[in-house]
Amino acid sequence: MNGLDLQAALARTRNPLPILFLTGHGDIPSSVRAMRDGAVGLSGKACTEGTPARRGEARLARDARDRAERARLRELRARFDTLTARELRSAVSCRARAG
Repeated sequence: MNGLDLQAALARTRNPLPILFLTGHGDIPSSVRAMRDGAVGLSGKACTEGTPARRGEARLARDARDRAERARLRELRARFDTLTARELRSAVSCRARAG
């Protein structure tokens, strides 16, 4: 199994992990595939010492913010789905008056 295969397997799980690729033999098609399939970053091994770690920390922090936002949206959607038609009409009416 290579890194792209691992990424695909992790993507099929309930809560996929963020992936940061560190490669010494990357090519453009593989890089494009990795990013298209959700990698949070891609770095070559030839980077100066510490650079991949700093990039990784920033990208993982962004991923954590994105995950928190997606969780908040899921919670809001779940709450919305439990509203009755009458409650929805009332909320829309209040929103329209607030303008």
